[in-house]
Amino acid sequence: MEQAFKLKEPKTFNEQLQILKSRNMIVDNEEEAIKILKRTNYYRLTAYALQFKYGDNYNNKVSFETMYNLYKFDEKLRHLIMEILEGIEISLRTYMAYNLSIKYGAEAYTNQAIFKDIKSYTGYIDSNGRQHKGLKEEINLEISKNRKELFVKHHIKKYDKHFPIWVIVEIFSFGMLSRTYKNLKTNEQKDISKNCFNINNLLLESWLDNLSYVRNICAHYGRLYNKNLTIKPKIHNKYKKYNLDSQKIFVSILSIKELTKDREEWNIFFIKLQEIINDYRNYIDLNLIGFPENWIEILSQI
Repeated sequence: MEQAFKLKEPKTFNEQLQILKSRNMIVDNEEEAIKILKRTNYYRLTAYALQFKYGDNYNNKVSFETMYNLYKFDEKLRHLIMEILEGIEISLRTYMAYNLSIKYGAEAYTNQAIFKDIKSYTGYIDSNGRQHKGLKEEINLEISKNRKELFVKHHIKKYDKHFPIWVIVEIFSFGMLSRTYKNLKTNEQKDISKNCFNINNLLLESWLDNLSYVRNICAHYGRLYNKNLTIKPKIHNKYKKYNLDSQKIFVSILSIKELTKDREEWNIFFIKLQEIINDYRNYIDLNLIGFPENWIEILSQI
């Protein structure tokens, strides 16, 4: 069957550069630009110039240098966020395992009574006949993927494939942690949110959902700069007076601030964040990532 559409023809690196120039992008150093195009996909890179595009052309002030520096800023921001999310993820694993095991025993995660929606644990087939994996199947898949890890091999051999919750959470992804927390009954959510982070359970559920999404963007080298996040976090009451845009990464960073238990860890993040913003101040527009004028003051609040 003949296709009703025709894909664009592939372009050489030189041709890619000529396209950018033909669309009014300023290129001061063509040799360096070609080197960058050879290591950074054209489609990925040009996403950072979308804000300067009108129709098919760029405004006549945008340069290849600006586009590339926006890309580098975003890269460093992603790395910084990934680094600090590690501590939040480990804290959540710890408290989820501790609270549930103390109340329900070593294999608490197999106790269906702790979940709001049993189908989200067991899996189900919807009205269209589509199979939806539940937590139980996700766990089995993760065990299989990690079967060469020493601690997994140990529990398979010695305990006949039975894993206590404090072990099983170590193979949970951030997404699995978020979905598991979301499906816990309200009293279980409250115990974890209060004891681990001292916040409202509904805030924690929203923040974990958003941060799981943000982490996924970072892990797959996606774009945070000038991006509207499709999974928006709730805004803490103390920040509502600032009229912040919950679709931008700044509100996610506020959530990270509230969830980071180690103040020294937060301070290191905050210093590094100020450094990269200062390094790229001539290129970035803080409005496009939701940073208000008084962002330093807001992030400095205890």
